Amino acid sequence: MVQGFQLAAAEIKFRIPLMKRILMVILGVVVAGAFVAWWFSPTQVLQRRVSSLLDTASVPPGMSDAGRKARGAHLAKYLSRQVAVHPPESFDAPVTGSVARDTASALYSGAASYCKEITFADLTFDDVQPNGETATITFRVDAIVDLPTRRPVDGILNVDSHWEKVDGAWLLTELSWTESPR
Repeated sequence: MVQGFQLAAAEIKFRIPLMKRILMVILGVVVAGAFVAWWFSPTQVLQRRVSSLLDTASVPPGMSDAGRKARGAHLAKYLSRQVAVHPPESFDAPVTGSVARDTASALYSGAASYCKEITFADLTFDDVQPNGETATITFRVDAIVDLPTRRPVDGILNVDSHWEKVDGAWLLTELSWTESPR
């Protein structure tokens, strides 16, 4: 009987570490699964897409001319075929209601070549509303556009954007913003 008890105790000692390992593996799989679900959720994908768009649109001081001219082509990857643009009333450049992707790309390449710097910082999302194949995203960003012949345009941009999922990629379809001082 004592020997049977010792065998049972040894078996329990063996099973407890095994159970702990199995539970740790299950816990790891659950945590990894939750992370993957969060990472690929439409809200997170859209937030990363907006952040990437702003990184692509940025023109740091000292960027090469070739890099500046390529900005528009890189930016085109984020735009739908037509983008509705609604600037604030104070915006001093004429903007038509809808701009073709190629036109927007060329205009941005020209602006990137002309300016000293375009910077977007402190991105904050106010609302991200995915709805199937469309989404509405509102966010704030601190923007600086340093032009060689004018006072820098800077301030907080309050942006309302609309996106559409086309062939698995989220593309910007409409953009409006208001400006407020820092």
